[in-house]
Amino acid sequence: MTKNQLAIFSIGLLIKAIVCSLALYFSGNYLGLKWLNEPIFDFQLGQILRPIETESSNYAPGAVFFAPLVSIGSFILGEVPARVLVLANALLCDSLIYYILLRIVPVENRTATLSAYWFSPIMLWCLYRNGGLDYLYPVLPAAGFYFAKSQEYKKAAIFFGLAAAAMPLNVLLIPIFGLYFYGRGRRRHLTNQIMIICCITSLAASAAIAVQPALRILLYQGLTVAGPLSMSIKTSTQYEILLFPIFCFLLLFAAWRIQRLNFDLLLGLGTLAMTGFLVLLPWSLSLAVLAAPFLAAHAGKSLRSGMVLYVVFSFSVTILQILAALNFIDLVSVTPRVTASVAITTVLVSSTALFIQVARRSISRSYFFQATRRPIVVGIGGDSGAGKDTLASLITDLVGSSAVAHVSGDDYHLWDRHRPMWRALTHLDPRANDLARYESDVAKLVDRRYILAPHYDHSKGQMTKPFRVNPSEFVVASGLHALWSPSLNQIYDLKFFLDIDEDLRRFLKVRRDTSVRGHSVEAILASMDRRAEDRALYIEPQIQKADIILKLEPRVKGFLIRGYEASEPALRLIANIRSGVSVGELTQCLIAYCDIFALQNYNGSGDCELVVEGEPSAEDIGVAAANLAPELTDFLQGSPIWRPGLRGVMQLIVLTQIDRVRLERLGKS
Repeated sequence: MTKNQLAIFSIGLLIKAIVCSLALYFSGNYLGLKWLNEPIFDFQLGQILRPIETESSNYAPGAVFFAPLVSIGSFILGEVPARVLVLANALLCDSLIYYILLRIVPVENRTATLSAYWFSPIMLWCLYRNGGLDYLYPVLPAAGFYFAKSQEYKKAAIFFGLAAAAMPLNVLLIPIFGLYFYGRGRRRHLTNQIMIICCITSLAASAAIAVQPALRILLYQGLTVAGPLSMSIKTSTQYEILLFPIFCFLLLFAAWRIQRLNFDLLLGLGTLAMTGFLVLLPWSLSLAVLAAPFLAAHAGKSLRSGMVLYVVFSFSVTILQILAALNFIDLVSVTPRVTASVAITTVLVSSTALFIQVARRSISRSYFFQATRRPIVVGIGGDSGAGKDTLASLITDLVGSSAVAHVSGDDYHLWDRHRPMWRALTHLDPRANDLARYESDVAKLVDRRYILAPHYDHSKGQMTKPFRVNPSEFVVASGLHALWSPSLNQIYDLKFFLDIDEDLRRFLKVRRDTSVRGHSVEAILASMDRRAEDRALYIEPQIQKADIILKLEPRVKGFLIRGYEASEPALRLIANIRSGVSVGELTQCLIAYCDIFALQNYNGSGDCELVVEGEPSAEDIGVAAANLAPELTDFLQGSPIWRPGLRGVMQLIVLTQIDRVRLERLGKS
């Protein structure tokens, strides 16, 4: 907490203490804590605390939450200390919301957000009018968002369930939270578990509350008579069109269509839900209190226009509630007085404007929303044994297997290994591969359609049963001819080519094909010699189409293979980057955090060349990545698998290129 934020908290706390003192002083008057002058709780020892007044049932969930301290204070100390403890509870909830906003709002927006919330007249009036019992409504979903950002998903599910129990309208947050998991491949496996926790928590808490008669009035009758369900459009017949179910459906449909949600989009959709409740029921203080901290977070990010709307909204809600307390407006029957109409219209207009602004700025203009409308498509070309599948697996280690749809060119060979056609053609010849289907399948995945990909079993040398590949956030197309097709090259966001040293390639291919694919050394070397001509014709020309060329070579020139059992020699990585992006920052991170040799050069054509030697640890690679691209957290899996050595350096190169694509989609490159 900075000095400014601490000052905001201290000044606001002083103001709230004054408000609490006034509330206690005027308790029992028409502007005081009305419910404190009525017998809300039965404080007799051994009996269950329960609301016994119909009017007091409006504060029932908060009353249950505040009951323990109130009952203890009343039984031991008397009525006045019990009232003080109620207000202390409210200030505790208020301070928790302040702390949560401090944690979930970006650093650059914190001061504005905290000022907007902490000095909100809505929260001050709620504290004065009903002792802050309504503070329970925002603190529960706020805690859910806090734990969601901290990736403590089970705790988040519990608090969202409790939020739905305290205010049944918050049940809309549960499916939105479910879509937060279902829409992201790396979190999809948690969807059922999280939904079960939310539902069980909500049902158990609702059952515990609903055993009280007055609470049943709040939870059920309040929903249908005084709640947003009462907002409807009358048709020419006796039927009415209910607006609340339509709003819920449209919001959930929008969340479903967005598909991939990060935390900012989750918070934006939650804010939309709460603001939508206010649009449907603009005279509800409880709904205004529920939405206030989340609208303050939006106002802090929106700067001047959002802050102006938030201030107008806050004061119009507060004035409306004060007029109601002075009996100038009847909010129960919503009498058609001019004063009431003006006040309610002001709240409705300001809340509607905020709803539209949240939809535009927190959803449609979200950087993650804009950057993920189309999957990031990566093409990886190179000769056999150059490391194409290795690079694909390194990308998978970064973003998670469930976030990658991988298409391997080896699966698109036209014939089994023992067919006579291979006597005339090699695998490097495009005519020996079903490149039309390969191109079509990649295009389908980019268009977010699943494919049934063929599969070539290298150990048996034959095609096996096709398997389903679902679209995901990353589409990785690797193969001998990944960069062969002009139409595919237009689809790719990143184009890699693995140009490995020939002696090293032979060494690695012999070692792989003997241990993994069961081939003999003689057969492997003979096959490579036979393919040399096709390599020059069909593979090497693809180098010109690549954006990034990765070349591995032995540090010591003239390295000779003495047998495939030999250990791998010390290597050097040379990355030729043609995307026009400088790797100066990457070079500095490699030197500073990985303590290895890294040199940046520019060749005669203006391409950037990075030469790297050394064996950094996986931990050093992770530290370098955190400093190199801190804004890519939403694109990576929760715990990326960083690889040691030059493979980790390749991961960092991939990371910088993904960041380049992200910035280009945002128009910032």
